[in-house]
Amino acid sequence: LTCRGCELARSLWLTHLMPPCALTGVLASCPRRAPSANSRLSFKPWIRIYRITRPLFRSEIRFRVIAWLNMIVTNVTTSANYFHLMRRQLAWPFRKPLINFSPKANLRHPGSYSKIEEFTNGGFREVIDDVFAGDPKQVKKVLFCTGKIYFELAERQLKENRKDIAILRLEQIYPLPANQLDALYRKYNNATWFWIQEEPLNMGAASFLQMNLKNINYGFISRQPGASPATGYSKVHAQEQGEIIETAFSI
Repeated sequence: LTCRGCELARSLWLTHLMPPCALTGVLASCPRRAPSANSRLSFKPWIRIYRITRPLFRSEIRFRVIAWLNMIVTNVTTSANYFHLMRRQLAWPFRKPLINFSPKANLRHPGSYSKIEEFTNGGFREVIDDVFAGDPKQVKKVLFCTGKIYFELAERQLKENRKDIAILRLEQIYPLPANQLDALYRKYNNATWFWIQEEPLNMGAASFLQMNLKNINYGFISRQPGASPATGYSKVHAQEQGEIIETAFSI
């Protein structure tokens, strides 16, 4: 399912109208447009799904939906991880709807390419650790994020050879892989943690994490809260994006 016209019907069907006895393994692929292109279409799928998957200020029916854990929400950044995600979706002895938010830009980014060995070995990784960072005891800052902003952060990290910074990728957002994050928090126990997102602070995954990820002490770096998901102007978007990256590495 990819058409924009069925967006609302799709989200309602997947979360509210579907009884637990009618679970399905359907995959909904929601590639977002460029954030600066159209404020009406940029982050709408993100906002709707996060509002559906969080229990705060929701009706009792929606709270029960979350208790059922009847959907998977991902934002995959590598081709091998996407392959293993599809395999897991079919290999599970049960069926859950899967919503993937990988933007189309990831398909063309060299960082999303994978070696053949990564397809033939291993499985889906809900969180991807940083292989570029140095000794965990020497890491002073951890930036964890999801989606394509990782590539911008990794490019800056490589350019400045910042071994004191670890960049983690949250490939599965819901259900939140809390155990893996807890393990990484213990690994980088000397570091200051920040959640990085390109969406405004009142959108994206920030509020979702604030309510569901409480075992980790972390801050937020994002665009300023706004009424619109995107500016609609490419120059303003590029300036704001640059400020997010600069803040992440200089704070």
